[in-house]
Amino acid sequence: MHLIVDALGLPLTFETTEGQRNDIVLAKELVARGLSRCVLADEAYDARDFRISLDEQGCERRGRRDRMRHALAANLTPTLRRLAQAG
Repeated sequence: MHLIVDALGLPLTFETTEGQRNDIVLAKELVARGLSRCVLADEAYDARDFRISLDEQGCERRGRRDRMRHALAANLTPTLRRLAQAG
C-alpha cells in the first residue's frame, strides 16, 4: 500500500499494488493527487526526476539528508556557516 497522509497522519490518498512494486514508481502521481505542499521521505524518494517534479509542483522536500544538512549547519560557528553557504 502506498499512502499520502496529512500532518496529523490522516490519509489523503492511496494506491494498492503488488508487494514487489518500488515506492518511487507511484510517488509523483500520489503527491500530485494529494496536493502536497511538503514531503517528508526517506532516501528511497531522493531520485532526481522525483525531486524535479516536486520543485515544479512547488512542494518542499524534507528527508534524512536535509535533516543532516540542517543539523550540521546548526553546529557550525557563524564564520564556518558563511563559508559553507558560499559554496
